[in-house]
Amino acid sequence: DLPVDEGELDQTEAVINSMTPQERARPDLIDAPRRRRIARGSGVEPQDVSGLVKSFGQVRDLMKQMQGAGAFGKGRAGMAQQMAQIDLFGHHRKKRQRSKRKKDKHKDRKKRSR
Repeated sequence: DLPVDEGELDQTEAVINSMTPQERARPDLIDAPRRRRIARGSGVEPQDVSGLVKSFGQVRDLMKQMQGAGAFGKGRAGMAQQMAQIDLFGHHRKKRQRSKRKKDKHKDRKKRSR
């Protein structure tokens, strides 16, 4: 079983709920202004919306592969591995968290040096 982050699922749901039915059906319609509107409506950054749309495309492609012969035999293990590697909001979130930790460390050092 994969670990599930409830906060990330809530965020994903908020992004999807901020999309119009047309955008849900055809994510390729989502351009920069729509991405900003969806981000504002769901309380996330536009990059998060982009990451979710990108991840959706990856999952959609994997599902198409699974419909074919790739779903049986050793192709199945490879697809499970690919699914585990898909990050819903892309890799930028991890970088942002790292930089926040660095800022917090820097603040702590400043406080201690006073």
